Amino acid sequence: MESVIQRLHTIRAEDILPAMAAPGQRMFFLSPGHLAPRVGVLSPDFYARLLLLPRPGGLPRLAAAVSDWCQEAALQVGFPVTCLDVAALLDPPEPLPWSAVPATRRAKLLTLAIDFVAQHALELAVFDLGDLEAQVVLGGMRAEQARGKSGVNALAIDHIFFGMMARKAERAHDQVIALAPGDRADVWQFRQVFSDTGSIWRRGVVLVPPGALPGLALAAVAERVVVQLLARRHASLADLDARSGRLFAPPIEAALRAGVPVLAPRLSNLMPDRRGPELH
Repeated sequence: MESVIQRLHTIRAEDILPAMAAPGQRMFFLSPGHLAPRVGVLSPDFYARLLLLPRPGGLPRLAAAVSDWCQEAALQVGFPVTCLDVAALLDPPEPLPWSAVPATRRAKLLTLAIDFVAQHALELAVFDLGDLEAQVVLGGMRAEQARGKSGVNALAIDHIFFGMMARKAERAHDQVIALAPGDRADVWQFRQVFSDTGSIWRRGVVLVPPGALPGLALAAVAERVVVQLLARRHASLADLDARSGRLFAPPIEAALRAGVPVLAPRLSNLMPDRRGPELH
């Protein structure tokens, strides 16, 4: 399938939800994608993203698990929790009520979320772009983000990622529905990604409103575990010594590190000619 990455239009939830509920329907829940946190000036850039493949027929159980997590979180923090937002657990900004929750309590809730990923994900296919040839594109993407806009470098990385996703989908017997986090509240959109019919449902990716699908929340949790460990793997010893290797509060980092062996049985590599993510 040739990637084109264009043509964004609004769709209705009713256009996609029945298709997702069809017996035997395969789905990819895409994580947001994350450019490497800068541990130090000597550390190379890398970009990570992953696909969460839910267990067959497991969507109702997945939704129930995230609902249970929200109820437990509300009991722990003392205010309503309507969705699983991993960013609020890791390093919440001050305007959010999460900023008043101690890191130890947020770490316990993060651990619970990681456990739910392990229970309900059949596979986590990791895209880790960080080799020497990619550094120019990754540096360009970082500069684009600093200017507050997406440009040709981000598009080039999307092109590679969607190509790997299509190769993964080709191994399925039927078309796979690809779902990714959108940024518009209550608005479902469809982004055409491929120019020809292939293994991806309607040749594109469904962009889902924030908090609308539990599978995307769990994919974001899994991505953060992977990114944390990849950041430490890519960092130089001098940078880790200068910063003590810390990207978040110590209880949060401990929960992320503890999540690696929990998720390790689910991890595979989306990139060709690699056996698996080097996380250990």
